[in-house]
Amino acid sequence: MERERPAAAIHQNTLLYVKDSQIRLHDFSSANDAPMITIRTAPAGQYLPPPRSISFNPAEKAVLVTSDAEGGSYDLYSLPRQFNGQAADGGQARRGGG
Repeated sequence: MERERPAAAIHQNTLLYVKDSQIRLHDFSSANDAPMITIRTAPAGQYLPPPRSISFNPAEKAVLVTSDAEGGSYDLYSLPRQFNGQAADGGQARRGGG
């Protein structure tokens, strides 16, 4: 069963949340909502549970995405320094278990 609420984190005037296979940014002051980065998805024919939580580190511009996949895992994504309104590829996310 899918979660009712997506994994989300609030920082100042913005909400970062996971929708489909993207981390999205919603700006409360302007009501703009845009994809920031594409995160990993399940290989064809396999199920990957949705992320359990996300944490945002503003100093590093990084997002930690935790999941129940593979007995508990995390992915660390660096957000783009310059945001142009288009979702960037997740690139080399750091992945770990536990």
